[in-house]
Amino acid sequence: MLCQDIYDGHKREMLNAVNNLPDSPTLFLERRNHPGKEVSELKMLIRSYAPDLKIKLVQLDKGHEPLKKEFRKLEQLVASGNISELSITEKNQQWEGYLSELGQGSNGIKAGIESVLNRLVK
Repeated sequence: MLCQDIYDGHKREMLNAVNNLPDSPTLFLERRNHPGKEVSELKMLIRSYAPDLKIKLVQLDKGHEPLKKEFRKLEQLVASGNISELSITEKNQQWEGYLSELGQGSNGIKAGIESVLNRLVK
């Protein structure tokens, strides 16, 4: 499901940073793969077919948007060669908080979809 793909995609981004920075910036950049396509697809599906769940997208975005911004900034720092000042461990703790927000939003969307489907089969 898209919700799980989004969560897993962000988790992979975090692991990529933790495993490859600051020692392997080139590898970090090569392995960057933001799940933006999946987020766009999920938003389009919800807005088109389950507009009642739009409020759940807000929760998902509380995690997604900060993670997207953080990894864009990180990518720019790596590209400019200014990664030595970063504490990936501290950043990872912050990212985990955002990932938790994203997970809560994702779970809310899944529960909402289940509720919508249950109403349809009755």
